[in-house]
Parts: sequence; structure tokens; C-alpha cells
Amino acid sequence: MSTATFFILPIFILLLILPLLLGVYVYRDARRRSMNAALWTLVVILTPALLGFIIYLLVRSSYSDLACPGCRASIKEQYTTCPHCGTKLKNTCKQCDFPLESGWKVCPQCAAPIEVDEYSHIHTIKKEDSSLTKLLLLIIAVPLTLFMLLIVVFSQTASSASMTTAHVSPKDYAGHPAISAWLSECDKNPEQTYALAYLAQENGKKISAYLIYRPAAENATDISVTPSRGFFKDSLDVYFVEGDEPTEKSTDLELEYGYVLTMVSCSSDEYLDELNIYVNDEPIECEIADVEYNVELFRLSSE
Repeated sequence: MSTATFFILPIFILLLILPLLLGVYVYRDARRRSMNAALWTLVVILTPALLGFIIYLLVRSSYSDLACPGCRASIKEQYTTCPHCGTKLKNTCKQCDFPLESGWKVCPQCAAPIEVDEYSHIHTIKKEDSSLTKLLLLIIAVPLTLFMLLIVVFSQTASSASMTTAHVSPKDYAGHPAISAWLSECDKNPEQTYALAYLAQENGKKISAYLIYRPAAENATDISVTPSRGFFKDSLDVYFVEGDEPTEKSTDLELEYGYVLTMVSCSSDEYLDELNIYVNDEPIECEIADVEYNVELFRLSSE
């Protein structure tokens, strides 16, 4: 099992059983509220995107959340005595047994005066239902965790890519008429940046090779290439840093031709089918042509 599968599979399983958890909660909650439990359970399970669950929360009726202090059974507000264990729940008038509220001076049923000693210390229990809170936290946590895991998996996949980057000379492609003709055509507008894109498979890996031509490029002091993973597209980000003078590490090839022609290739599990080019951290436009011939005439290893 791959690392990505190991992390993401449990989350997907939880996403599958989440409708069942919602159904169990709705069935129990609807019965407690004297609603059609079976019907609402089906609505919540079969309606996509939690729409049924949201509707249920909006239209569900109220219910008594009181419990008997003696037996913990559910009771209603109007009960004076628990029907399950007989525990007295409310004070009543000594003459007519009408339920009394704290602070009354006269019974509203028989107008008999109420003495203070008629009130006994009675407390009902209010039941706390934390199921909904836990369920809502789960609904929020599952997609958030899945999103974070996908980011981790994408970054791990990107970091495992094998990169090849090199400055090359137009002379290296003198024996390739198509590339030589392309270079000559690009010279007509030296302010533009151009690239040839070649995608292929080799030894089970997917090769994304680009030949980047910048006719008016200055001496570059540095170049970096970063594979970037996304939800819909995987891209290759190439960063050029322009320098005014050649560096001590500049080769004879770079001194003669500058940094106008750069070969970049990446071997990974997925194609990097989008090329983004930056010069001094500023994005620039690039005219990209897809070709069916290999632009990487030889494999160069990064120093």
C-alpha cells in the first residue's frame, strides 16, 4: 500500500459511512420529537451534499429535554409527577392539586392562598445532547483533514521527481533541422520567450521535457526549477535570475552563448503539462509549442 493510499483511504471510508452516522442521529432525534423518523432518515441519507440534513435541522420540531431526577426518564414540562417512578416533579395546590409556580401567592385555579411552606425544593434535570455538536465537528473535520492530506501527498510526490536542468548551445541542435528552423523563427522576435514541450514515457516514468529559448536573455546568475502539484494540473515552474556580469562559475559555453537556451526535464509519476517561467520572480509570457520529437538530445546530470 502506498503512502498516499495509507493516509487517504481511511478518510474516504469515513466519508462513505458519514451518511449512515447522520441517518442514525436523525432517526433517534426524530423519534424523540415525535416526527416521522423513517422518512426523515431516508431523506438525509439519500440527499447529496448534506442538503437533507440541513433541511431537517431547519424544520425539526421542538421537544422536552427534561429528565426525572429520580429515574432519569424523559418527562414533559406539564408533568407534576413522573409517570415512570412516581417522583414528585412540581408543587401543587393543597386544595385542587393545580401545579404551582415559584413565587405565586394565590392558586390561579381555586384562588386559595399559598403559604411559603407549601413549596418544596424540587429540581428536574435538563438533559444535555452533545450528539449534534460531535456530528457537526466530524462533518467539518473530515473534509478539512482530507484536504490537508492531499496537500501532503502532492508535496511528497513533487519532491520525489527527478530533475535535469542545463544550459545548452544552439550548436548542439545543428543536426536537428526542426529545432534549428524553430530557433531561426524565434529570432525574428527576440523579445519573446519560446519553448518546445515534449512528453513521453520511459521505464514506467513520465518524462516532461522543455527546451526554453530566450533570444534576448542576459547573463543569468542562477536558475531553479520546481515541480508544482495541483488538483487539476501539474506544472513545472522555472525561475531565471538575471545578472549583469558573468560569474566565476560561468563555463566557456555560457560565456559564448549566454543563457538563451535552457533544457529542463522532469521524470515523475505524472506529466508536468504546464510550464510557468519567471524572471527575477516576475512571471513572463512564453509561446509554447508541443512537439513529438525529443528535445532532450542527451541526458545531462545536474551538478
